[in-house]
Amino acid sequence: MKEILHLHVPAKLGELHHIESELEKVGENEGWDAGLVYQVHLVLEELAVNTTNYGYPESGATEHGIIDIRILSMEGSLNIEYSDNGMPFNPFQEAPKPDIEASVEERRVGGLGVHFVRTMMDAVGYKREGGRNRISLTKRMEK
Repeated sequence: MKEILHLHVPAKLGELHHIESELEKVGENEGWDAGLVYQVHLVLEELAVNTTNYGYPESGATEHGIIDIRILSMEGSLNIEYSDNGMPFNPFQEAPKPDIEASVEERRVGGLGVHFVRTMMDAVGYKREGGRNRISLTKRMEK
């Protein structure tokens, strides 16, 4: 297993562009196709936006709000570890299930980003440990 990315990003919307630029570099260095870069970026962006918008309701995402992202490459797959120090929240159990059959006008707000995470990744997991939300994601890579 080889670590190919490790980021510490302040939990502020204005700082999330660092994730995209670093993923583009990693994708180029690792020979990822554009689709894989897009999927990993979309998943991490969805998680990070949810963290910054909802993870710190009392004080907002102050200097103390930190998102940590590690991507590990293994033979045939990527393991992504995402963690934040926001409020405890398991998106895979607590986020509302979106009605993807409903029209945009009829669809209630919430849950669509987590739906993208579930469908774009091959395995997802959550645990609360050390005062942090820890999300593990696995993406199999085609050969």
